Amino acid sequence: MFKRALLLKILLASLATLVCAAQTPTQTTTQSASSTDANALYQARNWPEAAHAYEAIVRAEPDNGRAWYRLGMSLYSMGRYEQAAAAFERASAILSFPGAMYNAAASYARLGNRAKAFEWLHKASDAGFAQADLLNRDEDFAAMRGNAEFAAIVKKVGVNATPCASLPEYRQFDFWIGEWDVRGTLAGAQAGVAASNSIQSVTNQCVLFENYTNGAYSGKSFSYYDATIGKWRQTWVDSVGGSNYYTGEYRDGAMRFEGEAHTRQGKPIKVRMTLFNLGPDRVRQLGENSTDDGRTWNVTYDLTYTRRR
Repeated sequence: MFKRALLLKILLASLATLVCAAQTPTQTTTQSASSTDANALYQARNWPEAAHAYEAIVRAEPDNGRAWYRLGMSLYSMGRYEQAAAAFERASAILSFPGAMYNAAASYARLGNRAKAFEWLHKASDAGFAQADLLNRDEDFAAMRGNAEFAAIVKKVGVNATPCASLPEYRQFDFWIGEWDVRGTLAGAQAGVAASNSIQSVTNQCVLFENYTNGAYSGKSFSYYDATIGKWRQTWVDSVGGSNYYTGEYRDGAMRFEGEAHTRQGKPIKVRMTLFNLGPDRVRQLGENSTDDGRTWNVTYDLTYTRRR
């Protein structure tokens, strides 16, 4: 089990390499001979020689986060956990890489220092560490399992892995998911079905994918919660070349979108789209536009959805 956990930690080292490369775009792509030799020793898992090589590199290049991380991995693999923890902490300070924080925690756990292990696990989860399966299987933390604090960290890491399935903000639009018959609201329930709409939760529950069909006319949209601005976004494109882009939020029992469209002559118009949650089997969708910068609004469509059985 320890060997398998070590292999997973080595995979984290590959991610650290990518993080380092992304954070240093202006550096030359050539490597020094010492770095090339160190990397070859590391890939061969010649840990004592790799550690010696990376120690020389970090003395010459103290801000080389990748070298600090691989030094930590080499030391960890030799059982030199105290020195490994220090190297991982240094790599974390340079790269802000959750994997380095996680491995610092693992090193402290191997030393029996639970307080420091928990400290660095919290730092890793707060920084976005999302490998819940590794955390649950890693023998470094075997003695800490069953602890309520460890269980809370596992839960947080699980949320990091699947935020869209776990956080309530991403679930605000779930009332729209399903297979629907669509009629004009004023026509009433007795009117024939005018259209159909299929709303699917896709991309690990991060996107609502709409497929609307009304005779020869059809359209599709993607709706998603943008955590960077705390708002929902929707992009709609139809079969006659039309498109709308909305931003909105869920409040007062409805998803309320606003955006801007253009007439065929290129004149900008404001648009609103509101989807009212009328219970488990009904949704009302109201579209409006304004040609006078929002002073007055005109209804462009008013639709009622009935869940198909």
